[in-house]
Amino acid sequence: MQDKTVPSWIVPNPVSVRCDNPALIETFTKAGSYLKGSPEYQMVVQALGSDLRITGGADCGTVDLKLNLEDRLECNAGYVDVYWTITKNAGGKAVTLNTQPVRITVLPVHEYNLFFPADQVITQCGSMPDSSLALEALGCDALAPGTPECYTIYRTYTVVNWCQYDEACGDPAQWAVVVPRDPGNDGFDGVHVLVRDRSPFDGIEEIYFDDNGNRTPDAFERVSNFTYNNQQNSACPQAENPQFAWVYTQLIRVADTEKPVIAAADSITFATNPETCTAQVSFTFSAGDNCASLIRLNSQLTDQGNVAMNAVWIVPDPLRFSMGTVLLQDFIPGAGVAYAGNNKWTITGAFPEGRHILKIQVSDGCGNLSEIKSVNLNVLDQTVVPPICLGSLSVNLMPIDTNGDNRPDKGAMVVLASSLIASPSFDCNGQGPLNEKGQRQMLKFSINRDTVPEDMNASNLPLVCADAGGYVPVEVHAWDQSGNHSYCTSFLFVTDNQNACIPRIGFIEGQISTEENHRVEDVEVLLSGGANQMMVTRVDGQYYFEGIDSGYDYSVYPSKNTDYANGVTTFDLVLIQQHILGQKLLSSPFKIIAADVNNSRSVTTLDMVQLRRVILNLESRFPNNRSWRFISASHTFTDRYNPWNRTIPEVLNYNDLPDTIRHGNFIGVKVGDVSGNVAANSQMIRSRGHAGGSFAVSVPHAELPEGAVRRIPITASGWGGISGCQFTLDYDREALTLLDVEPGLAEEGAFAVFDDEGAITLSYVAPPDGVASDTSALITLVVQANYRVDVKQALRLSSRLTPSAAYDREGREFFMELAFEGETSQARTPELYQNVPNPFAEETVIRFALPEAQQAEISVYDLKGRLLWRKEGLFESGVNEILVRKSGLNAKGVLFYTLKTASFTATKKMLLLD
Repeated sequence: MQDKTVPSWIVPNPVSVRCDNPALIETFTKAGSYLKGSPEYQMVVQALGSDLRITGGADCGTVDLKLNLEDRLECNAGYVDVYWTITKNAGGKAVTLNTQPVRITVLPVHEYNLFFPADQVITQCGSMPDSSLALEALGCDALAPGTPECYTIYRTYTVVNWCQYDEACGDPAQWAVVVPRDPGNDGFDGVHVLVRDRSPFDGIEEIYFDDNGNRTPDAFERVSNFTYNNQQNSACPQAENPQFAWVYTQLIRVADTEKPVIAAADSITFATNPETCTAQVSFTFSAGDNCASLIRLNSQLTDQGNVAMNAVWIVPDPLRFSMGTVLLQDFIPGAGVAYAGNNKWTITGAFPEGRHILKIQVSDGCGNLSEIKSVNLNVLDQTVVPPICLGSLSVNLMPIDTNGDNRPDKGAMVVLASSLIASPSFDCNGQGPLNEKGQRQMLKFSINRDTVPEDMNASNLPLVCADAGGYVPVEVHAWDQSGNHSYCTSFLFVTDNQNACIPRIGFIEGQISTEENHRVEDVEVLLSGGANQMMVTRVDGQYYFEGIDSGYDYSVYPSKNTDYANGVTTFDLVLIQQHILGQKLLSSPFKIIAADVNNSRSVTTLDMVQLRRVILNLESRFPNNRSWRFISASHTFTDRYNPWNRTIPEVLNYNDLPDTIRHGNFIGVKVGDVSGNVAANSQMIRSRGHAGGSFAVSVPHAELPEGAVRRIPITASGWGGISGCQFTLDYDREALTLLDVEPGLAEEGAFAVFDDEGAITLSYVAPPDGVASDTSALITLVVQANYRVDVKQALRLSSRLTPSAAYDREGREFFMELAFEGETSQARTPELYQNVPNPFAEETVIRFALPEAQQAEISVYDLKGRLLWRKEGLFESGVNEILVRKSGLNAKGVLFYTLKTASFTATKKMLLLD
């Protein structure tokens, strides 16, 4: 048997519900199907008030129900159609039927709260405050804030209820209701806009403006008349409910006390136009404000960036104007200060010449003034209108009397610069009368050959016989009062129509030697006057100038300024001291001139101080004097002990030179050498031989443990008759650290410490009233041992920096030795010293010591071993000195020199400069 009865039913009646049930609206918007018994099914049936009721056909089987939803909702309002699917299962067969739909109307509810923030005061520059706009939807509305427009004073909020907005209205902001900033007129705490929908069926909402912050819609706060954000003050006519948008303006007061800052160059320079004597200035500067850069302060400043111009003043050049500080426009009519965008301004105007000062000040929108920025505005005249020259000028040389003997001597002529000016010229800073433009006529001119630099004081150009017979290109410069100049070119055609330039050949020669008649080599002799020449004396000390024109004026000036230490020893100090004390006066005026080391025209202890610094190798030259002085041999000293009572001629002058001068001789004076032992030329082998003995300085023999600090006296031995001594004391810098050198017989200034060299130099002069005891220390070394060391291995006497020697009162020289107490002196051997000076450019002295007279050889080699120079012969015992000149080597760079005897060979390195 089969049950073929179709079920029958009764559906619920249509109903209306409010949209303010979020769970129900969420179920509606899913628009799905739900089986009976599910939470969604139960929620929809509850909204309908009853379920589908089956009235028949369900007795012989089971019936399943499924609820189906189709929504037509917008902003959560509209309607939802509900129908059921009925499935009957009987006898293994299923029958499915759908019911007719039942409509659920969803009514809109427009209720919401809007909170617009209170006014604020910003006291911290940095950023705008966060928006505190609050939206709270109580009904079914979709509320959305517009983008706030942030001004420096006003912040505007726009809120749109898109559920009530009609697209036909266009821009919702123009129809927005303007929310007042203080509805109750009782203070200001921000505004709550409360929208309530008491009856969803009437389409009218109740609106309240609440500014007491309780968000409770009190009756007295209800608003019925509205102001709209448009000129017509009207609502959108197409909107069903015109209160769909809200606009509110928050006031933000910025408490800015920070000064704006101006960025501008400290100094600017413009050149004047030579035609107008003014400069068209265009100067741009910028300004900024760390606070106002984030906000705009008012409409003016919005147009001109973050800051506004306050004023621009100017202090005109006080040397040209006497008006003090004035506004720019009062000094420069028509001057402008224009905004250039991006917080920049440009100052323009035609400024007169002068060194002016611009003073600039800006302000921000909060009334803060910047510091006044001073800008040096230099409007300078830097050009001169070029003069107009004659194309050429013919000049004839005339016989000129140059020596006052009333007879012509040679041809010459002087051309004035102004004689080549073809027409007047004018400049802003000329020297003459004014023209109609306010310029002055140029009156200062100079003239120069086109091969030499211009000289503003050269108002004329001398022409001589060498110019005759050709064109001389010249420049004529016009100079204004500011030192600017410009020039034009011309030619001088020089003629000798009177035969004033017939040459007469002359000759000048002479000899340069010392007082002891030693010829002085390597002296530069300069000839100037009618001709300019230079030559260098050779080993014979001769110089000569030939092929020069007679009848002209000439000057001969010898000069040699090398090897200051040549011939200078401690014995010279002894002799100078004796002269100062009157014990033994120097024997000639030449020696007195040599003793004047500081060139003070007197002999004092200050000369000894400067001379000793060269001996000690502290100085390579005399600060106030030359190495050599050359005095005319024909000069007569009227006071042998005061050579300066008359002018000392160091230049030979010849007026109206006759055909020949053959005795232009000079006496060479080596400054500092009063003992006469200078090596004046490379052929001299100067021997400072010992007097049959030696002079020793003694050191206690001791072995120092590591870290020990000891005082080591350097004492004398065999002082009898010794007037002075000098030496270099070398110490091993790895073994000993020199802590101090204590003066003794040798006072401060008589010794020098070269810590980097590991050496001490000493130059000692014995007291004039006697001789110190043998036990007195010259100096005392304070040392610390870096490791266990024997003093004997750490100290040695040498001539590395200061040649070692001792002198008796007659000037005889002795060997210097270093003796260690308790030991006998070792046998002396030859010794090769470092050349002085080294490096050298023109000449140097090689020194070596021999224990006895013997045959020896000095040789110089280059890096490749090629022999460049050699000197051999029988040399005296003691210290020998040989002068070596660059011209005799024909080489440069690193060289080697060797001393060789029958039983001894030593080599050292020297450097010859290019």
